[in-house]
Amino acid sequence: MFRYEGLHHGSSFLEHLEFAAAIKSHGEHPPTVGLEAGLMSVAVGVAAQLSIELGRFVALSEVLDRKRS
Repeated sequence: MFRYEGLHHGSSFLEHLEFAAAIKSHGEHPPTVGLEAGLMSVAVGVAAQLSIELGRFVALSEVLDRKRS
């Protein structure tokens, strides 16, 4: 049985199963984490990585306002 639920290592196996079930339910059972929360989670990770690479503070707005290339 998988018991790990995530934290700072990305989605866990349980979260992947829940997400797959949400897709298969065609909207009857939405995932626990919504689109906006997922986007913010990724944005924080990207900002943190950029901060390491650039050696400075990176605001979330810098990440969220980037144009798609």
